[in-house]
Amino acid sequence: MSDDSQAMPFSKRQIDQALVGAFVFARLVSMVAMPMEGLRGYGDFIHYFLINRLEGLPFIQYWVEYPPVFPFLSRFLFQISSGREHVFYYVLFCILSAADAGKLILLWRLASRVFPTTQALW
Repeated sequence: MSDDSQAMPFSKRQIDQALVGAFVFARLVSMVAMPMEGLRGYGDFIHYFLINRLEGLPFIQYWVEYPPVFPFLSRFLFQISSGREHVFYYVLFCILSAADAGKLILLWRLASRVFPTTQALW
């Protein structure tokens, strides 16, 4: 069934675009269809929104095991959204979806190096 002389029906770029396109489409559909309460239950959105209402910079003089990139990002998003809760949630959901799409591309490319796509049973 698998013929080594047969060319791959899709290029790597087309596969990457289709994979990311399907993921982004599914996220957009879920964002449009899901009420805001569903987005808030997606993670720690409420926690980060409430932390950003406090004065000062986030996590200064606190010990954290990771660089505080996300608290500073959420502070920036809080300022962009002018403290409006629903705007903060939607923008944060979009940024996290973009990061997830990037992780998906990275994982796909790493897997294609280990397991060549020419041997895949499409």
